[in-house]
Amino acid sequence: NPSNTLSLMKKDLNINELMYQGINDFMKGTSNYLYPDSIPFLKYLKERRYTVIILTKGNYDFQMSKICNTQVDTYCDDIIITTNHKGNLDIDYENGIFIDDKYEELKSIMSKNPKRIISIQRESRVNELDIETVNSLQELINNV
Repeated sequence: NPSNTLSLMKKDLNINELMYQGINDFMKGTSNYLYPDSIPFLKYLKERRYTVIILTKGNYDFQMSKICNTQVDTYCDDIIITTNHKGNLDIDYENGIFIDDKYEELKSIMSKNPKRIISIQRESRVNELDIETVNSLQELINNV
């Protein structure tokens, strides 16, 4: 969380409010960093009455800020933010479809026998886990 980092640095450095404002301005523009197929994919799921839950790992405030500033939250039924591996939670894995780009997280989910698990690799990589892999969310829509 950049704001927390600044607060820690404030003890030793001359950190002013403009730096915090810079972080806030950056966070307001995080939708610029969304892949262009993200919102259409979420709309596609909601139109088909899927329950959409975002499961993300990281600092709660920072993750929630990114999610809300991109307005991804408007397409979600729930948001789960954890600091643990995504496969170490008390959730219903067996009825869930999990899409992630991080092998470490996919691997932690695999042992929970999910209904479906999909690795999204926007850049060419070796499929180390031998699971379904797509290059984009649009590819998922096209292949349904």
